[in-house]
Parts: sequence; C-alpha cells; structure tokens
Amino acid sequence: MAGSGSRRKSLCGAAIAKGHSVDTLPEVERKKKLKVVFVGAHVDDWVDCGGTIARYTALGHEALCISFTPGDSRSMADMNHMPIEELAAARRDQAAKGAAIIGARLKFLDQNNQRMHVDPDAYDAFNKTLAAEQPDVVFTMWPLEFHPDHRAAANLAFNAWLQNGMKFQLYFCETPGGTEMQPQQIYSQQARGCRIGRGLETGILPGERVH
Repeated sequence: MAGSGSRRKSLCGAAIAKGHSVDTLPEVERKKKLKVVFVGAHVDDWVDCGGTIARYTALGHEALCISFTPGDSRSMADMNHMPIEELAAARRDQAAKGAAIIGARLKFLDQNNQRMHVDPDAYDAFNKTLAAEQPDVVFTMWPLEFHPDHRAAANLAFNAWLQNGMKFQLYFCETPGGTEMQPQQIYSQQARGCRIGRGLETGILPGERVH
C-alpha cells in the first residue's frame, strides 16, 4: 500500500504491533459501507484482485472495477479472426458478467490496448475520474510490471492518490503466474516470509493472495 508516512514501517512488524491479522481487509474496521475501486489497464485485469473484491462485496461493500482500455486487443482479434470492434465488445460483455458474479460493476475508459499513455492530460482526466468515485480503498496494478499498460495504470492511480490528498488507501497487487511478470523476484525475504498482500496497512503490498 502507498500510505501516509506514519504507515511506512516494517511490513510485518507494524501489522503485528497494531494487532492486525495478515488476512484483514483494509478499512473494514471503520464499520461503514466502503467504496472499493480496482484500477486496471484491461477489461480482465480485475481478476488479479478478484478474491479481495469478492470478500468486500460479501460483506456488503460497493466495488467498482475500472479498465483504462475497452478490450481492443489487436493480437486477440487477429488470433480469433474477428474485427477488433467485435472482439472488444465481446470482451467487455464477458468482463462485466464475470465481475457481476462477485458483486462488482465495471467502468471502461478510452485509452487503447498496448498504447496507453501517461501525460499531463491523462493524469488530469483520471484524477477527476477517480475523485468522482470517492473511494475508500483503491487497488491497482503492480508498478514495476513487465506489461507497459499495467505500469501505466499503476502510475495513473498513484498520481490520482497523491492529487486527491491521499484521502483513500492505495494498494498494489501483483500479476500471478507466468515467466515474464514476476514482481515477487524483487521482494525482500522479509516480505516473502510474511506472506502479506491480504490487507496490511503499511508499506507497498506485494500482491493479491486471497482465495
């Protein structure tokens, strides 16, 4: 999580000192209905955080998944011999139906797959988009990812957290599996030993590990 300076402490030590379980959902102790937002680059990125989102909605909290792109994967369209517009529409429909199963809704923005950009206009637009949602907790992609769209989504979410006065809690989640995207390769041994990523309120969390 990117949080206030007082929370940038030892990942395991601070959680233990506060009496939090490694399985605690961020902010649920506030005893209010929360607005939880996941910020991803693609229509299916929310599945990386699906376990956590499902746990929030099961408790009655509201969940929104944001995709910066509308499903317009040229490689997938070519592989399936489909017009890219048709492929994008099908992916949006499938993603929305999947998210509905865990009680979340989806919102699609207007950047393009493999061509996401991070510039002053993109910053300003997303700052306004996220502020309008008034989230309590935001989850986004791991910022040191192999995929450039994932890095862009994380960058834009992080900037929105800063520009909105750090009013909500911000967490990064890793992409599971694969050989190209392995953020756990850069984790400290301490972080691995703690098996965090389930809601500690300190440091940068190394991922979604909720089942």
